[in-house]
Amino acid sequence: MNAVVEVYDPSIEASQQSDTTNEHLVVVGNGPAGVHLVRELTKNNYAGRITIFGEEAWEPYDRVKLSSLLNGDVKLSDIENSLEGSLSEKILQHFNCKVTHIDTENKSVKDEFGRTFEFDKLILATGSKPHVPNIKGADLKGVYCFRSLTDVQHLIARALKSRRTVVIGGGLLGLEAARAMQRGNTEVVLVQHSNRVLNRQLDNKSASLLHEHLSSLGIDLRLETHVVSIESSDSPAVESYSEQSTDGGNAFRLTVDRVILSNGEELECDTVIFATGIKPNTELAQDGHVSIGRGFRVNEQLETSRPGVFAIGECAEYQNQVWGLVAPGLQQASSLAKVLCGKPSEYHGSISTSRLKVLGVDVFSMGLVGDEHEKQIDKTYCYEADGIYRKLFLRRSKLVGAILVGECEQSIEIQRAVEQGVTILPWQLWRFRRTGDIWKQGSSQSIEHWPEAAVVCQCNGVTVGDVKLAASTGADTVAALQENTKAGTTCGTCVPLLQSYMGQAVNQEKQKVGGFTLVTLFVLGVALALLLVNPLPYASSVLDAHWWEMFLRDSFTRQVTGFTLIGIAFISMIVSARKRVKKFSFGSFNKWRVVHGLLGGTALAMLFLHTGFDLGSNINGMLMINFLALALLGASTTLVLSLVNRLPIATNNQLRKYTTWGHIILFWPLPALLALHVLSVYFF
Repeated sequence: MNAVVEVYDPSIEASQQSDTTNEHLVVVGNGPAGVHLVRELTKNNYAGRITIFGEEAWEPYDRVKLSSLLNGDVKLSDIENSLEGSLSEKILQHFNCKVTHIDTENKSVKDEFGRTFEFDKLILATGSKPHVPNIKGADLKGVYCFRSLTDVQHLIARALKSRRTVVIGGGLLGLEAARAMQRGNTEVVLVQHSNRVLNRQLDNKSASLLHEHLSSLGIDLRLETHVVSIESSDSPAVESYSEQSTDGGNAFRLTVDRVILSNGEELECDTVIFATGIKPNTELAQDGHVSIGRGFRVNEQLETSRPGVFAIGECAEYQNQVWGLVAPGLQQASSLAKVLCGKPSEYHGSISTSRLKVLGVDVFSMGLVGDEHEKQIDKTYCYEADGIYRKLFLRRSKLVGAILVGECEQSIEIQRAVEQGVTILPWQLWRFRRTGDIWKQGSSQSIEHWPEAAVVCQCNGVTVGDVKLAASTGADTVAALQENTKAGTTCGTCVPLLQSYMGQAVNQEKQKVGGFTLVTLFVLGVALALLLVNPLPYASSVLDAHWWEMFLRDSFTRQVTGFTLIGIAFISMIVSARKRVKKFSFGSFNKWRVVHGLLGGTALAMLFLHTGFDLGSNINGMLMINFLALALLGASTTLVLSLVNRLPIATNNQLRKYTTWGHIILFWPLPALLALHVLSVYFF
């Protein structure tokens, strides 16, 4: 990924403007929302021409991954978010080119080079800029923001020589910046005005757990205070701050030496990072006479107060709310793409969702969890165990919010339940208070069974319908599905859902029946034959008996086959203990599974040689029925395991549960029945 400069080809521009048959769509902003809109328009076969402007001197990139880039977890090339796969002669990109004026009356925009571009429809995806409080000394050398790729480049260079860094802001970006700056053994102090970190995503208890984790990593926290000035020893602090990414120009500026907190504490430092929120970029509103609040006000079609002018992303305000997250902007882009293509679609707001790995700890927060929503919540339920914290927020028995700290297998299901306002039943709450799980373990279904509108990838706004469409048009691997839909390419938490879906969809068509499955079917058939086929007919006279009759009736043969069956029963108990007693946990599961199957097949062969299909009566009959039932349930369990990719997950788990426990329960009478059988043969 490289920095770019504006490249203007008059021939391309002229050819576009000469095409008056289709409407011309201008998109101001090539951030995640703007790029996603163009992709969605291409996917929906938009017939018009598109021109997209990007102010930054970079090709489009994934802003969500900036923290990972700063921390060194990904490379620059890994955050690319270019439109190359969607480009056509109808799409024209302008990089490093700021739109400075919009004329909604004459339907035109003007860029910083003085060029004018006419439009039929205009989309404002101008995003936001860092919000920096009016603090003295904010323009000293060594003071940075954490918002753009340019900021991250400056911070990467600074991290190598900083000895003590002060991060202002205890939100997600502040935490990530603090951790990333530790890479070079830099001392880090984080200053947060609230009484806890992530105060909009977490409650006091969950924040305290995260606080302990941060402290264990060596990050020093200052809560319930704020920075009142940033100072240099060389001169009095400067009074004002111009809201731009700092440290980008004058090498002779004074260098920061310390910050002063509102509680009077003085923190020595050589680096200060602002991570204090964002402000929507609405400067174009005045010239365009577009109504604004905090952002451009939009309706359900994402249209502003000016006809034909729309807004999406961090600059859009719907019903007095601005979402400063990527996911809502992508949802808005998907909805607007349908509107622009003449398809019915309405946007009714987004549910704030944060699914993060904060400094190695899984954190999930969604819905009405902030202090400002306290009056909207009827009840809350908590579960705590060994560093795990889970809290449910209910209104009229419906799940409207959740906080999860630590790994939680049901987080995807909880997310969907919050989105749909699912009613949580009393026995589910009882289970949650005891185990931390709302639903039974293993009851999760593949997204194959989710509603079409259910969101699979919150980061990129990908729905189940999008996944199914991609799969039906040739995306037959998880990688292809990710490339087609962008699901799982940001935070990666939804990749297991894609794997589950693609494993099911592909294997239904391509998976071959394994050799062990064939052996299982054979064992199942033999067990049924022993149970249903009539006993072999023996001759009425020894003189007329066949050789196989003499073999089956031979006392030595019966003893060998009988004691072999007893040995198999004993070995099977050891195999069973291997799965449940740690002392016996040696060898791989798959190998022991093969051994267990071979034991079952050998037992059936011995049973045939021992009985000749004659099940007997009384104790002998009970023993034979028990043996055959064991074989049938064991073979059925193996068959269910082999069909894991052919059946819905919930169905497979339920069948496996019933067959496995049936097999276990029927096994324990076997030793007693065998003992009674031996006693009856030798002593009676």
